[in-house]
Amino acid sequence: MRDFMSYGPQGQTIKFGGRGPVAITGKNGAGKSSATSRGLCWCLYGKCPPERHGTRTKAIAGKAVIRNRPAPAAKEAKVWVRLVDPDTGDWWSICRSRNRTKGDRITMERKTSTGGQQFVPADQSDIDRLVGADYGVFVRTVVRGQNDVYNFAEATDARKREIIEAVSGAVVLDEPFVNAKARAKQAQAQATHYQAMADEATRRGAGIDLGAIEAKRAGWAAEHASKVIGAEGEVAQYVAMVATEKANDEAGRSAQEARNLALSKKPTLDIKPYTDAVANADSAFRAASKEGAAMDAKWDQVAHLEPGHDCPTCGQVIAPTAPIAAQRAALEAPHAAAVDVASKAVTALNHARDVKRDAQAWLVAEVAKWQAGYDAMPVAGKSRVPLVEASLATAQRRLDDLRTATNPHDGVLAHARKQRQESMREAAIMGEAARQAGWSHDVARAWMDALGPKGARAHLGDSVLTAIEAGANTWLALLSGGTMSVEFKPTREGSATEDIQTIITVNTGDGPQAQPMLNFSGGEKCRINFAVDLGVASVFVKGGGLKLSLLVLDEETFSGMDDDGKRSVALALSEAGVADVVIVDHDPRLASALGRTVNVSKDENGYSVVKEVAA
Repeated sequence: MRDFMSYGPQGQTIKFGGRGPVAITGKNGAGKSSATSRGLCWCLYGKCPPERHGTRTKAIAGKAVIRNRPAPAAKEAKVWVRLVDPDTGDWWSICRSRNRTKGDRITMERKTSTGGQQFVPADQSDIDRLVGADYGVFVRTVVRGQNDVYNFAEATDARKREIIEAVSGAVVLDEPFVNAKARAKQAQAQATHYQAMADEATRRGAGIDLGAIEAKRAGWAAEHASKVIGAEGEVAQYVAMVATEKANDEAGRSAQEARNLALSKKPTLDIKPYTDAVANADSAFRAASKEGAAMDAKWDQVAHLEPGHDCPTCGQVIAPTAPIAAQRAALEAPHAAAVDVASKAVTALNHARDVKRDAQAWLVAEVAKWQAGYDAMPVAGKSRVPLVEASLATAQRRLDDLRTATNPHDGVLAHARKQRQESMREAAIMGEAARQAGWSHDVARAWMDALGPKGARAHLGDSVLTAIEAGANTWLALLSGGTMSVEFKPTREGSATEDIQTIITVNTGDGPQAQPMLNFSGGEKCRINFAVDLGVASVFVKGGGLKLSLLVLDEETFSGMDDDGKRSVALALSEAGVADVVIVDHDPRLASALGRTVNVSKDENGYSVVKEVAA
């Protein structure tokens, strides 16, 4: 052991193996149990033997096995156990280590008689096979730890049943029983689930109203037929409108042609000749007016110089033969001619203007008369045929869509019928599944009854209890000098579980007498309990579960026994074939009762050390 519990970094070794009974002595807290029951059990199984702590049971494991004191605390605990085959000399060395941050680590080394030595892969199942027992069997047989929880004679009925099932092997029925129970629960849940699904499917199927859907389908069909008739009427109306508009377009084209013809006959008049005549007459008038003005100017100079009148310049009377008179006479004819020409030019200009005005008035009158007739002619409007044809196309598409439309309730009805059929099918399938699950539940219940406390388990328990009783009486006769015997009476009537009574019979001078455990002394109780527990262990041995060559009895196993009682028990066990009986007790007087003694104490550093005491 190294840094395990109270042991320090320097390895401590203790040897058993065919050396007869040995006493492990030392003061309380020295580390006796750690060197024996705890160390052995932890190395092989990863946890120490179970111990009572008040009303609870606890098995030390995990990092709790690593030494904390004295400081500094250890980082890792290690324990080695070497198992030797006495027949071949082969040995297996098992090492279990544990640090504070990781789990247990197992290594296994094997050495054969031929000299071969090798490390082999190992896990807990390999150790169980090598030892021949799992943890539960080991702590009920080989190791009886402090505050042992497996005291059969005075155990509760529940604890007795637990031990009986472990001894009988009925524990192998636990998994099938649990499986059957789980299967029954699962089957019951499945039956309930499937039945609920069947009921739900039936409800869904019943909730599908095909009549209502068919009524909607018929209503849609009637409404659709009415829409088709209306659309057909609309198309016919637009067809007639297209024909009407085309006729209107034809009439419009004729009217337009008449208007075009009338437009070509609109009255016109070439005003240019009239304008030219006015212009020419105006030019002539202007020329005559200019010439007349010149002549007037000249005439005005001499018009008042008539013969016989005074000259306005000199005041003399103008003579008929005077030059000025001759000059006046010479201008008189040209002046009269110029006046005449000017007068005619005015007349001609006015005439030309009147003629032009009359021509223009005539044209206006004629155009007005024509315009009145033109305006009275019908006007061809914009063709409405494209618009009406577009409306016709729209109405035709609408009619085509209506004629090709399918009743949407057809699909709904088909889907509803399918859903109803599927619901009925699902209800049938789920109903059958519920019946199958119910049958599976009945089968699982039957297996539960067969594997339960009143089935095969009860028969195995009875046979094991008989065997325990026989083995216990063999040991009790040896330990009591033939004065005591024990009987276990199971009772099941009127109770779901059995009660197991422990009856102790004492042979006195007055004959056998049954007495309760309370009547016995502490030492006698220890012998009775120990004998019964050895009877339990013997059933394991006879059943092939374990070859009992080592028995570790820790502390309170011998509570209340005197030295002779302890010696007699150890010798009896040794004579019965148990090669190594290890008795752990803090009483140093135990060393005198046995042939071999190992003392456990604390060194100056506070570490536990083991030392074999010379005989």
